[in-house]
Amino acid sequence: MSRSHAQQWVINETVPRPDPAAVAALAVFATTQIADAGGPV
Repeated sequence: MSRSHAQQWVINETVPRPDPAAVAALAVFATTQIADAGGPV
C-alpha cells in the first residue's frame, strides 16, 4: 500500500452511476474502450 495514496484500493460506491440509456447507446459502437464503471474511457 502506498503511504501517499492510502485509500487507492477502497471501493467508493457513493459516486453516481452513468445513465443506463447512455451506456446502452454506447454499446452500439465497436470499441474496447469501455471502463469498468460502465462509461467511456
